[in-house]
Amino acid sequence: MALVLVRVNVAYPDECLDELKRNESPLKQSGMLAAESTSSVEVPNRIYILFTWESVPSARNYWGSVAGKNLLEKLNSVEEPEVVILQESKEL
Repeated sequence: MALVLVRVNVAYPDECLDELKRNESPLKQSGMLAAESTSSVEVPNRIYILFTWESVPSARNYWGSVAGKNLLEKLNSVEEPEVVILQESKEL
């Protein structure tokens, strides 16, 4: 399992989240298991989306693909979106 953290800064957070919901089926077909979002306290238009993926390779394949790049574009971030692929977390 892998986690993917996507950070975008958008003018209209609700539209960004709606776009993610519209793309839920293709994301799941590519290996996404779950997703949740939150926003920054200091910058409410900065949205963080935490995806859970089947594996690191499936996450890399999706976010490096045309479909992944198209989704990032559709989120309409006013700055370059950041995508970080993380290993499975471990308890401390």
